[in-house]
Amino acid sequence: MLVATQAVRHLESGETLPVELGSGMELLKLDKDWVWLYEDDGIKAGLIAAPAHGIVHLLRIFAVPNAPRWAILLLLREAKREVKARGYTGVIVFLEVGRDTDTKLAKIAGKFGLVGVNRLGFWCAGSL
Repeated sequence: MLVATQAVRHLESGETLPVELGSGMELLKLDKDWVWLYEDDGIKAGLIAAPAHGIVHLLRIFAVPNAPRWAILLLLREAKREVKARGYTGVIVFLEVGRDTDTKLAKIAGKFGLVGVNRLGFWCAGSL
């Protein structure tokens, strides 16, 4: 349960992600309806997702080092509640094998009912 100083909210129109969060997505034109932020005396964590062919693609979860450990869980719960209400029934997320934070996220994902498909791979990205 959130206390009065805590909130999970969407990115507001015209708002950009603070560089201090280290999301790596600060310069992108983000769809505010697909960005959730956890605030507690400032923005402490965030979650960025996107609709993709009828499923939700979880793109990025990030937090400052002093964020409360429950911030990510609150973001995940709120995002799940909202996307289910929007009619989405599936989710996909790519995690890096051998990365400590991704191993922890895999455990959380399992609690949310996600099933892992262990394939090694990599991302390619660039401008169009």
